[in-house]
Amino acid sequence: MKIEDLVVLMYSPNVCYTKVVEFRENKIKGLTVDIEKGVWSYRGLENLLINTVNISIGCSRCTLDSRYGVIGVYDRENINHLGNMVSNGIEATRDRFSLVDDD
Repeated sequence: MKIEDLVVLMYSPNVCYTKVVEFRENKIKGLTVDIEKGVWSYRGLENLLINTVNISIGCSRCTLDSRYGVIGVYDRENINHLGNMVSNGIEATRDRFSLVDDD
């Protein structure tokens, strides 16, 4: 895994959508990535700690606590990471309060 191959799945300003951006160090406030350990963490919204543990690259944070900021960090050269990113994007924008089953 190389740092230049990382992408970040984020909420758009309208939380009904997500966007994918290239990872650039120090460009997304609160996002830290440790490529050596293969983990990332995110501190968003001023001093609100959204996640307190390192999350493996290729996995998302729990978005139940906040529909803001970074959802996950992925290696675009890893097909499993890309599959996870698609699933995580769908899950992040799913209406959790709908009375209609999505199936």
